[in-house]
Amino acid sequence: DDPVISNLRSYPQNTDSRPPEEWTFKPADTHLLGIRCHPETSFDNRPNDDIFVLLIKGMVFTFWGSTDPNPGITVPAGRHEDGDPFLSEGQHRYRFGWHKVSSAQRVYMALRPYSPGVLVFRDRAKKNQLLKDDILKGFGPPNRTINIHWTPDGDKNWSAGCQVISGESYIDDKGIVRTCKDYCAGHYNELSSKKTRGAYNFLTDLVVSYSHDQNDTVWYTLGRVNNLQSIAPHLDDQSVDGILKRLKEG
Repeated sequence: DDPVISNLRSYPQNTDSRPPEEWTFKPADTHLLGIRCHPETSFDNRPNDDIFVLLIKGMVFTFWGSTDPNPGITVPAGRHEDGDPFLSEGQHRYRFGWHKVSSAQRVYMALRPYSPGVLVFRDRAKKNQLLKDDILKGFGPPNRTINIHWTPDGDKNWSAGCQVISGESYIDDKGIVRTCKDYCAGHYNELSSKKTRGAYNFLTDLVVSYSHDQNDTVWYTLGRVNNLQSIAPHLDDQSVDGILKRLKEG
C-alpha cells in the first residue's frame, strides 16, 4: 500500500481524515480539491504554488495558494518542536468556523476541521520539505488548527500548515480569469481602507450561499495530480502549471 493510505487505514482514533474506502463524491455535496505540487522541494520561503478547485452545484471554480507550510512564516515565529505540519493527502471533513480568534480586529470565517481534527505529517528533520521518511513515521494526534483560510495578495504565503487561498484572482465557471488586484488587500491592515479579501471572499460566499443547516460539510480532498486524475481527468502537470501561470498573471 501507499504509506499515506496505510497510515490512514491503521490510525486508531476517530478523525476528520478519511481512508479511501470512506471517500465521498456526491454531486449534491460541496467539494474542494487541493492540488499539491512541490511538497518534496525545500524552500526557505515557500511560494504560493498550488491550486484549488471548488466543485459546487455543477459549477467549477479555480483558485490558487499553498497546501504546505512556509518556513518564512514558521521559523521567525518559532516552529513546532516536532517540525512543521503537512496536512495528509486524502479526503478531510471541514465546515465553517472562526479564524484568527485571538484578534478581534482580524477574526473572520474560514473552513475548520469538522470535529476531532485532521491528520498531519511532520517535517521532523526540519528540512522544509515533506519526504517519505516523514510519512513513514506516521501521524501525531488529530489536529484542529489546520484551517483553510485567506492568504492576502498572492505574493506572500501565510501558511504555518493551513491550506491558504490567494485573494488576488480566480477562474470562474466559464473558464475566464477574474482579477481582484484592484481591491484585494495585501495585508490585514489594508482591510480598513476599503479593500477586501478578494477571491477568497468570493469562494466563501459561494459555499455559504449553497450550504444549508442539514448539510454544512465541505469535503476537502488533497492530493497530487497523478492521484487526482480519476476525479479531475483534465488535469496533468502541464495543465496545472498553465493554470497557475494564468492565475498569477490575472
